[in-house]
Amino acid sequence: MSIFDLFKEFSDVNKTIIFKLELLRQGVKFSEKALKKVQEIDTAFKGFFLFSYDRGGMVTHEQKIPDYMYVGDNTPIQVRTYDKSPYTIDETNGIFVVMENGETIEEVYFLPAPKYYSKYLSDGTPMRAIVNAPGLDRLFVTINKYCEMFKADNQCWYCDFVPTTAEQTKKGEKIITHKDPEQVAEVLAVALEEPRFRHIYLTGGSILSSVMGMNEIEYYCRHLNTIRKRLKVWYPTNFQIGALKEDDWKRIYDTGVGVVQPNIEVWDKELFKVLCPGKDKYVGYDEWIKRTIKGVDIFGPWRVMPNFVTGVEMAKPMGFKDVESAVKSTLGGFEFFMEHGVMPRMDLWCIEPKSKLGGQDPPPIEYYIRIGQGYTSLRRKFGLGLPIADSRESYGIDCQYDWDYFHPSC
Repeated sequence: MSIFDLFKEFSDVNKTIIFKLELLRQGVKFSEKALKKVQEIDTAFKGFFLFSYDRGGMVTHEQKIPDYMYVGDNTPIQVRTYDKSPYTIDETNGIFVVMENGETIEEVYFLPAPKYYSKYLSDGTPMRAIVNAPGLDRLFVTINKYCEMFKADNQCWYCDFVPTTAEQTKKGEKIITHKDPEQVAEVLAVALEEPRFRHIYLTGGSILSSVMGMNEIEYYCRHLNTIRKRLKVWYPTNFQIGALKEDDWKRIYDTGVGVVQPNIEVWDKELFKVLCPGKDKYVGYDEWIKRTIKGVDIFGPWRVMPNFVTGVEMAKPMGFKDVESAVKSTLGGFEFFMEHGVMPRMDLWCIEPKSKLGGQDPPPIEYYIRIGQGYTSLRRKFGLGLPIADSRESYGIDCQYDWDYFHPSC
């Protein structure tokens, strides 16, 4: 079914939402002409990030493929490459468009790269290798570029964290596995001199043993305290880490970080055990939920924001076989968390080939439309705004911010 048929079938949904969902779901490819032209412009290229977010072969920095594209009124769409995608980016007279079967769907554009991307630390490390800028106003730091869940094959099945790090290193990206906190703080300070940046994301792989003689909490708290000391005040910041015990939540809270994100990824208990074996082994499903809710007592309502990899609950062969069951399960998880003061968020599943689920087909667009509508309705039911510590102009991995923008009264 062409995207124009989807526009007709879902005529009650804004076309930009359908367009964005399709490009995230199915990926996009570049014509030779468009690729040559886009490599000549000043924009941020893929690379240095924590995941590949490519449905096809992994793209690294030297290939000069844009990281994000924008459409219309600053609607961001993460570029997820796939050479079998029905959607092609082409170019004519400096104008970039997305096409399907030779027919133009929509014009797209690419934002200028941040100024700090051209700067280097005193030891020659490119600042881009320390802090990424995915989107218009967000800074993203992968403090620890390795996840120990991969050591014993306990990684989440949708995840290509470690294979991405390996490929980036092989292709010449200056990947720093364990970043120095002083360097992180320095680059953040430089980047924040640019008025466009308003939000910070901090993340890292699971530490099961120790790094530099420190356990996971000690290692991450060292970074958080160093950043706070340098910046003097926290910008709206989201720190992604596993579901912690109460005392460890308090240690994170004492660093001043305002939002934490213990990602549960999938709501169904049996699927959690299969798709997130390490999280199930070291914490467990029930304990993960218990600790997530306990975080609300420390950080406050709506400041604990677990991620759901939407669509992964339909992974084959273990997942739900029909859209209705998958939507019911995930919306049930959203509602449960909201009832307990927890604000869930979404990341549309990218089927990366070097993950254990590589090669699968994505869920139908109907699933994503119903999830988006249901999530928005639940927030309104509970009188909630959108998740803090992010913005619509930077959230290119899902449409959770776009539903309110394009359907403010539905």
